[in-house]
Amino acid sequence: MSDSIVIDLPDNLTIATAEVLYQTLESAVEKHQDVVFNAESVNRVDTAGLQLLYAFCTEQKKQQLSVQWRSVTASLTDGAELIGIGKALFLA
Repeated sequence: MSDSIVIDLPDNLTIATAEVLYQTLESAVEKHQDVVFNAESVNRVDTAGLQLLYAFCTEQKKQQLSVQWRSVTASLTDGAELIGIGKALFLA
């Protein structure tokens, strides 16, 4: 079993923060770690931010690693449901 890493998501989960978040997620993939997302600060999301999380969750599933959520905000769940990826992000 792999160790878990906690990743704090930014206030604005948007294209503006995607590059920094991508680097963090890439590190988790390379280390083959389960991930716990702390989403308590997420106030704003856009499609780019959600697509990044989607790609990451898909890769985690392929690697048989888990994704868990802590303190998910309505902004995040509403945004994910709006574009139909709530289940893929393991939110639903």
